[in-house]
Amino acid sequence: MISDGEKPYRNRDLEFVDKSETKEYLMETWEEGWKLLFNTIENLNPEDLNKTVTLRKQPLSVLQAIQTELVHISYHLGQILYIGKQIKDKDWTILSIPKNGSKEFNHKVATKKVVKS
Repeated sequence: MISDGEKPYRNRDLEFVDKSETKEYLMETWEEGWKLLFNTIENLNPEDLNKTVTLRKQPLSVLQAIQTELVHISYHLGQILYIGKQIKDKDWTILSIPKNGSKEFNHKVATKKVVKS
């Protein structure tokens, strides 16, 4: 079995203590985490998906572990967005359909005027 983030040197409780890190440090750490994730996924072979890994002492297939991690990441991104919205208040940039903009958005979708990225 392959081990997860539960290492003897890891102290989860300290990970949630505000250390007042700089924005630059946080962004660097953020980017390193995403690079690690995508590098790992890119290096998986189809036969790897049924191998067993351990997440918090629970054996899972690699595919189950990826699904679990996607949910975990989504949860934390939601927390970050929620806090950001509270801090920015009226200066918050809407990331999806603007408030009271559903009708206009639906019209654009119906007439295929939505720009796809």
